[in-house]
Amino acid sequence: MEEEEPDAQPEGILGLVPIDQPADAMAVAGGGAASSESNKRARVDDARRIPAGVQVDEWDPLVKRVVGTSLPPYVFQRLKEKQKSFAEDVEKLVAARAKHETLQHKVRELEAGRLPKGEKEFIVKKPSPGSSGIVKEDSVYSIAFNRNTSLQDAKKQAYMFHMQLQRRIDMWIKEKEVDVIEEKTDFNIFTNECMAIGTQHGQVVTTK
Repeated sequence: MEEEEPDAQPEGILGLVPIDQPADAMAVAGGGAASSESNKRARVDDARRIPAGVQVDEWDPLVKRVVGTSLPPYVFQRLKEKQKSFAEDVEKLVAARAKHETLQHKVRELEAGRLPKGEKEFIVKKPSPGSSGIVKEDSVYSIAFNRNTSLQDAKKQAYMFHMQLQRRIDMWIKEKEVDVIEEKTDFNIFTNECMAIGTQHGQVVTTK
């Protein structure tokens, strides 16, 4: 009677070998200093081979395919948990790359002076009397980031710069509004308008 050959264990995402393999194979799988870089590349390659659309709850058969079914239950459970964490990270990576591409497109659209799809248009809900004013002189405002500035700090600096610029424009609008209202509250103009109204109705309006 011919002996059945054991099923070959494919090299897989976890980078592990079955426990019945020789000790030297286990050492290679464990990853020493010389093999750490190759193991890293293998993990990257494995990530690229993950089927699109695989859900976290569908990875159980894949764990069995990678490490076999002869492991103790508690070992298999830990591997399953590790696999679930890995699967979730892969899904996050796919989502992050997609978001990055979307942001790249939006930046290019904004640089070209176009509003990207999905972004809110600038709308003035209640125009101020001062919003009819104009910028009185050429102005240039810019922001610069020092090398090695953390991206979180860069985000904060951009936020502060944006707020400062918006408040400066608000100040200009309010300055124009003051000018408009001051003209309306000139007392001489007020009395002349009152006298004009009286004249229109055949009445003489005098001021004290």
